[in-house]
Amino acid sequence: MLDQSLHRFGPFLIIRTLGRGGMGEVFVARTPWAHRPLAALKRLRPDVARVPTFAERFQHESELAVRLEHPNVVGTLDVGSVDEQLYVASELVLGKDTGLIADRLRERGQGGPAAVAIRLLMDALAGLSYVHGVREPDGRPLRLLHRDVTPGNLLVGYDGTARLADFGLAKSLLTERSNLTQHGEILGTPHYLAPEVIRGEPASTASDLYGLGAVMYRFLTGVAPHHGTTAEVLMKVLQEEPRPLSELRPDLSPWIVAFIHRLLEKDPSRRPDDAAELGEQLFHDARHAGLVVARQAVGQWLVNLFEVEHSDELDEYERIAEYEPDEAPAKPEGTVVLARPEPTQARLQANKAEVFQDYDDNDGTLLDASEDEVRRIMGGLLDVEGEGEGELPTRAVSFPGGLLSFDDGTKLERDADDTLDPDVLRPEVEPGEEATHWGQPISPATAALAPGRGAA
Repeated sequence: MLDQSLHRFGPFLIIRTLGRGGMGEVFVARTPWAHRPLAALKRLRPDVARVPTFAERFQHESELAVRLEHPNVVGTLDVGSVDEQLYVASELVLGKDTGLIADRLRERGQGGPAAVAIRLLMDALAGLSYVHGVREPDGRPLRLLHRDVTPGNLLVGYDGTARLADFGLAKSLLTERSNLTQHGEILGTPHYLAPEVIRGEPASTASDLYGLGAVMYRFLTGVAPHHGTTAEVLMKVLQEEPRPLSELRPDLSPWIVAFIHRLLEKDPSRRPDDAAELGEQLFHDARHAGLVVARQAVGQWLVNLFEVEHSDELDEYERIAEYEPDEAPAKPEGTVVLARPEPTQARLQANKAEVFQDYDDNDGTLLDASEDEVRRIMGGLLDVEGEGEGELPTRAVSFPGGLLSFDDGTKLERDADDTLDPDVLRPEVEPGEEATHWGQPISPATAALAPGRGAA
């Protein structure tokens, strides 16, 4: 039965554990709010609150976190403490993180499709641009950074939208590392830390973009840019270039390879630092290359990649959402609310969004897309084969820059040894060729960095 393992934590009903880490535990929880019945509840370790000055900083950052409201940022719903144990309740994203997606693809001998990578990049850049540009009410910039852009913190929903998680809150611990870590330990995930951060220099917007580049490198190849023990990875990030993407993914167009390697530039002064500008450039290049796909397409691809898990998850969450526990007070005894956003109209409207919604890149309109809409959008971008009238496209047959599969990954053409047919993943543009794609120009900034055109 659903309620056999349920227990209360303040106003929340904890359903099941999502994960555990050095900071604490994360759960799926039923909330007391009708407009948002489910949440991801992070319960911090009791000793965290005892770190000097941490509680004050946590209070300040919680007030900032609940103000962040963007489609590509996981929202903070509630921050507080129960019997002096701190918690953060965030929006629950139905989907998978980028690390799990990369692992599933690698199990199948595949790398992430170029078009999906571009859509995830555009979403992540939109989220970073928003957070980097947040200002105080008086107009002063807050200079917020993520500081931990990793595969686990880039979530992809079954609606096809990528969202950055774990902004700001609990990042207070970064400034308390001497109190919480052992001697010589660096807080963060070494594979995705920018070189300047490893050297102890101040993090910047360029540092966040380095992390994003490393995340997308793993999505495209199944492996992080550098390998080894923690110490070895740290030294390699500082001293060695990652293996060229063109060697691991010869099917990728040169401009995509150049774009990712720009983000992995070791010198922060040579690395992009403006997420908004970078996102505009990426959209320009991808549109001319025919690689901008609808979010519905990405969502359908993800659903099929995790078909069994997706079905089970939706069934479980539907049961949880419909579950009617005994009434509990919105603020049980021992609960202290530190920060909670007002349910703005924009937030309430977002809660009602259906799975098949997409942001139309042509006119900026949010539309409820029917299956006919999906076919229309997809048909204009992809050469697809349908598997029966009335069904969504199931396979991209000749997709510029790489293969985008809409089936479960098991129906692709394969050799007798069950490896992917090289003809299926043949490169559309050979490395070293002119940095154009299907006769369409790309932006000068990217063209200058394409292989054979002055790339470092």
